[in-house]
Amino acid sequence: MSKYGLGLVLSVVLVVAGSPLAMAETKIGVIDVATLLQGSPQAEKIQSQLRKEFEPRIRELQSQQDRIKAMEDDFSKNAVLLSEDQRKKKERDIIAMRQDYKHAAENLQVDLRLREREEQGPLQEKLSNAIDQFGSSGNYDLILGAFPVPVDETRSVTTLRVIYAADGIDVTDQVLEVLRAQ
Repeated sequence: MSKYGLGLVLSVVLVVAGSPLAMAETKIGVIDVATLLQGSPQAEKIQSQLRKEFEPRIRELQSQQDRIKAMEDDFSKNAVLLSEDQRKKKERDIIAMRQDYKHAAENLQVDLRLREREEQGPLQEKLSNAIDQFGSSGNYDLILGAFPVPVDETRSVTTLRVIYAADGIDVTDQVLEVLRAQ
């Protein structure tokens, strides 16, 4: 966990320590949400289904890419033998095939993302129910979810959000009283 994440957890613990919960032992857990969303049996089943669903389109894209490569190789070998008109026509054909490929690849990505989102909804609901059940049966006071947030193409930071809180852990009223007293 990052220093920021650890600091946030410690801040939460200090706030909780000032609450009635401090009289009893406070039990806090942290969940790597990305690992649950990717590594659960339900997520693996979804990925398998999506692979099967999109495999024909992926194979077609690979075949299309192979045809473009063969056409480019043939053109580079035989360009000197072609007339100016034939060469221009081949170049236009290759460009058109590349554009078709790019368009098909983009459509595939969009369709795949849409299907993943469709499938993620029920999975997230199951995950939420499992966390609530785990938190309640495990007598947790607070469970934080660790969520990776991309900073750029090579880095990400982890943010923590409350994903389960036992009854009575909300200290909003006590903090309001402190603010009113100032």
